[in-house]
Amino acid sequence: MDAGLAKRQTASAYLKELAAIGILHEHKVGREKLFLNPAFMELFKRE
Repeated sequence: MDAGLAKRQTASAYLKELAAIGILHEHKVGREKLFLNPAFMELFKRE
């Protein structure tokens, strides 16, 4: 959104769709929503 690629509503729709098909996981933290990529996060756990 900050890069000017999409408006907030469009970016939100894309992120929700990626969460719906299992690519991202949605986590609510306070009033914010975080979208995490579990495969990418797994790379950080490896040695």
